[in-house]
Amino acid sequence: MNAATGHIARRHDLDSLRAVAMLLGIVLHGVLAFIPATPWAVQDARPSEGFALLMALIHGFRMPLFFLVSGFFTAMLWRKRGLQKLVTHRCMRILVPLVIGLITIVPATWVVIIGASVAGGTKRLQADGGEAGLPATIWITAAIGDVAGLESQLAAGVDVDAWDPVTGATPLAIAVWHDQQQAVEFLLEHGADVNQPCRDKSTALIAAAFFGRDEIAKTLLAHGARVDARNERGDNAAEVTYVNWSITQQIARLVHVELDQAQLAAGRLEIRSMLKQAGDTSMTEEGTRKDRTNAGAILWALILGAMMFPFFQHLWFLWFLCLLVAAFCIYALVIDSIPWKLPSWVVLSPVRYVWLIPATMLPQAAMGLLYPSFGPDTSAGLLPMPWVLAYYGIFFMFGAIYFDHPDPRGQVGRWWWLTLPVALLAVFPLGYELTMQRGLIDVEWVGTSNRRWLAVFLQATYAWFMTFGAIGMFRSLFSFESKIMRYVSDSSYWLYLVHLPLIVLVQFVICSWLLPSSLKLFLICTITIALSLLSYHFCVRYTFIGTLLNGPRRRPQVVVDAILIDEPSGEAETVSPQE
Repeated sequence: MNAATGHIARRHDLDSLRAVAMLLGIVLHGVLAFIPATPWAVQDARPSEGFALLMALIHGFRMPLFFLVSGFFTAMLWRKRGLQKLVTHRCMRILVPLVIGLITIVPATWVVIIGASVAGGTKRLQADGGEAGLPATIWITAAIGDVAGLESQLAAGVDVDAWDPVTGATPLAIAVWHDQQQAVEFLLEHGADVNQPCRDKSTALIAAAFFGRDEIAKTLLAHGARVDARNERGDNAAEVTYVNWSITQQIARLVHVELDQAQLAAGRLEIRSMLKQAGDTSMTEEGTRKDRTNAGAILWALILGAMMFPFFQHLWFLWFLCLLVAAFCIYALVIDSIPWKLPSWVVLSPVRYVWLIPATMLPQAAMGLLYPSFGPDTSAGLLPMPWVLAYYGIFFMFGAIYFDHPDPRGQVGRWWWLTLPVALLAVFPLGYELTMQRGLIDVEWVGTSNRRWLAVFLQATYAWFMTFGAIGMFRSLFSFESKIMRYVSDSSYWLYLVHLPLIVLVQFVICSWLLPSSLKLFLICTITIALSLLSYHFCVRYTFIGTLLNGPRRRPQVVVDAILIDEPSGEAETVSPQE
């Protein structure tokens, strides 16, 4: 098994495709600053809901595609060099950069994010709508406690109980989050339903209990708030007061709420007393649901914290690759010990959709429950979310299986000119609307009970259609060797590793510029890529860092007619960073 199989032709199209997937990640992070109410370090002065569409369009397929291609190249390296050399190669090209990144790039990212936050990058909700160029929505006016603005919104016919398109919260709940007592009283006096659930089934009272807003909780109870209402996780108002500080802080950051731990604890204690007096039968002398305070609950809280805290930041994909390569080694041992493998028609023909889409739907169904989003959840914690790892594992392992089924005619991506338009113009719009419920297209014809599973089906279908369509398109356009695309492929690894702190810094610098949002996004991405590319060419490519990431490279040599040659040193064919 550890013996090399011989020469294997390089797939220039997949090499280029993987590079483009990496660069799209830079665009995606650039877009985040322009999406209203998104949990990002910088909020631009000119947000637009259209950028949420662009982000979902990219996010819905980019990393699944990347992991499929990575699985393909992992199998290629195994077949070419053997299992032992595969493990050594992956440790050098993935594990070592991850460890170095954890002590360099990740701390730098935290410094920039915290600096941008302190300097006002995440103070969108504290700004006046006119000065910041923000849309005067009922949810923003509720968050900043602008009673006059709320009055204007209601006079214009805005639904007082409408869900925020991003957070899924009602204006009343958002006013509770941000401790806007006057706004809460105004909304209740002007028709807001005190028991109206948010998209996650939480009520304003549950929000008040969670954030320790005891004065607001008293007002809500006086207006008939139900103490037995439960959110979609099955927790009532009393029970959410026992959520630990770490998890509370994480959720508060998602919705841009600042908390003081001592005030939170005091407020929650007072609310428990109120709820008990209001007849909450779930309360006991020792506290709500004893299982939340025992050793098992503490362990569960630690597990959740390990999954939710963004320990790896954007380098989480390297951690996932390490885990998936370990799983691949087991697969390699098994697959070489049995004489049978999947028939080619199961892998290469459209029949593959029959088993790939349902398999992907299983982990996809566990995503988007806490914070609705189109596409896979992000798992940047030290402990990966099992459903996210399983999701990407399906794409990674299919890539490995695909390598073992020769496809000289490009059957997997044969119908790309049809697959891509169907994915972009039909599957994505319907799946996005069913997932996010933005009111962009009419989905009333879909029964309420069927919407969730249809949304999951369309998200899985979109990921596979875009992945196979992109493979077919790049096979048609980039199947030949190109020095330019080879350079892009080599540099894309470095660009993605270092771009995040730089892109946040650029976003913060220009967030208040009075330029069209699309032009600002172009500037953000161009400046970030240009600076990262300069650092790669002059500080990385021909150094030990470049050797670590991509293998050794020789500096260009001047030969006859001043033709520049830039070839890899060592073996005739090298293996790129994620191959």
